[in-house]
Amino acid sequence: SDQPCYLYVIGMVLTTPLPDELNFRRRKLYPPEDTTRCFGILTAKPIPQIPHFPVYTRSGEVTISIELKKSGFMLSLQMLELITRLHQYIFSHILRLEKPALEFKPTDADSAYCVLPLNVVNDSSTLDIDFKFMEDIEKSEARIGIPSTKYTKETPFVFKLEDYQDAVIIPRYRNFDQPHRFYVADVYTDLTPLSKFPSPEYETFAEYYKTKYNLDLTNLNQPLLDVDHTSSRLNLLTPRHLNQKGKALPLSSAEKRKAKWESLQNKQILVPELCAIHPIPASLWRKAVCLPSILYRLHCLL
Repeated sequence: SDQPCYLYVIGMVLTTPLPDELNFRRRKLYPPEDTTRCFGILTAKPIPQIPHFPVYTRSGEVTISIELKKSGFMLSLQMLELITRLHQYIFSHILRLEKPALEFKPTDADSAYCVLPLNVVNDSSTLDIDFKFMEDIEKSEARIGIPSTKYTKETPFVFKLEDYQDAVIIPRYRNFDQPHRFYVADVYTDLTPLSKFPSPEYETFAEYYKTKYNLDLTNLNQPLLDVDHTSSRLNLLTPRHLNQKGKALPLSSAEKRKAKWESLQNKQILVPELCAIHPIPASLWRKAVCLPSILYRLHCLL
């Protein structure tokens, strides 16, 4: 903490959006430059200038830049410890890259650096370290598992649309040791828990959750959520539709794929009341998924 620091911004811009014919699920594309919160690299040594390079996300080709934001500043030991805990949290809980044989010892690393969140501060256009966000994550119950919120008939679940517009959600009722995390892709305001269930075994969504999980819903008018798995594919160095050698993968007929994804049976539909909202918003989670590829390229270029 008595050493001057260098802060670099990881710039991300969607330069080649995914073409329509490869967007089989007809999902909205998410340009990373549309949101101000992003990641930075904190280091004790300057990083030499490096060229821009691409990574390939679900939204298309994203150009990465590493730019110096500020240098020669000091951080307190308390601030550094918070940043280090957040760095470990991203790699162990968000990206799930921590393995039993790996030990997190940043002070012993040959080239120690921390990845940390940045955001625009105080209505200016200046990016800086987002300490409040890091503190909020540490206070959140949904930080490392599934919080056990219980709604009752006296205090029923209340749906607020804004809570789900940039959200990662976790179903509360399954996979307790490694809970699944999903991006909210769409809010179906025309569907409720009383809507017809896609499979003939159950009449409604409410009946499915009652029969399969013994769960009673307190709000039968809430809309339903169409969701996508957060990515487990962390190698974004080649486009999704190409193999490692750069050859195009075979595409099944676009019409078949379109029909497949438009059917409710092939969608993952969740009930908001039965899900917890993760403290990291979807826009930042999508950027976190790029970190292993960015840091790998940075390491190779240096």
